Amino acid sequence: MKIGVTASRHGSTKRQREETRALLVKLRATELHHGDCVGGDSEVCEIARDLGMRIVSHPPENPTYRAFVDSDESMPEAPYATRNAAIVAAVDILVALPRQQSEVLRSGTWSTVRRAYRDGVEVALILPRNPDERESPMIDESDLMGRLGYDRLEGRRIVSVKLMTAAECEEFGWDFDVADIAVVLVLDDGTKIVAARDQELNGAGFLFVDEGAR
Repeated sequence: MKIGVTASRHGSTKRQREETRALLVKLRATELHHGDCVGGDSEVCEIARDLGMRIVSHPPENPTYRAFVDSDESMPEAPYATRNAAIVAAVDILVALPRQQSEVLRSGTWSTVRRAYRDGVEVALILPRNPDERESPMIDESDLMGRLGYDRLEGRRIVSVKLMTAAECEEFGWDFDVADIAVVLVLDDGTKIVAARDQELNGAGFLFVDEGAR
């Protein structure tokens, strides 16, 4: 049986991982399809490898949070929404390990779950019981700030703000029903910023910066 995983880059809880392992054993799963991101994806890959499963990677184009998991097969890099759709299309069951206890709109994990429901793919939701169950973050945030170079934005001026298009929302893995709150900020040097949540769209405060657009 082919299993897909969608999870938060912040990682899963010990109980979520234990329940995932038990489910994979119960299903006699033979193949895991993952999005190759740090956190929950890489954690489930460790479980799958320990169980002797074949592992197939669906890496994102943006490498900021890529885990570079050692996989048996790697698909071409793709935008988040395209990559998530490919995972759903390739599997019999999608295992979801979200960070939240209930569904939210601006979340790559929950967007993938909704995609699976729409496509008729069975979903196994493994939720955290409560916020206190969460473990420490997988990423050193100070190191991340340095790598992203947010200090380069200081002193720049916002010259325009525009609503995101349906295609742009899809690129981020967002449902278009959030388009009325999703915007692009354009700076005086042409840099475009999308004030999102984080790379997997869970949590607050991540800035997507595109300095190539002028």
